[in-house]
Amino acid sequence: MGEVVALKDIYDDFEVQFEVITPIDFHKQLDERQKRIACGLASIDDQLAETQTVLDRLNSDIDRLTTLCTIWWQLVAAFYLALLMLFA
Repeated sequence: MGEVVALKDIYDDFEVQFEVITPIDFHKQLDERQKRIACGLASIDDQLAETQTVLDRLNSDIDRLTTLCTIWWQLVAAFYLALLMLFA
């Protein structure tokens, strides 16, 4: 049987602590296949973190551009309304 591992992480500004009973013993020597799997999982975790950073930046840009477009169309509508009132 494995061992109990205490973990702590932050989700949406809340600190979460939990314990996990692992299916393997971390003190046991890993064979080559297990080492490759562990390295692959670590690489995937790193790639997911990078992808999340890019997605967060893109979402921020989309929000900023949406706000700018909304302001632009409000200005255009105000301009046309002023023209209608001027020539009415």
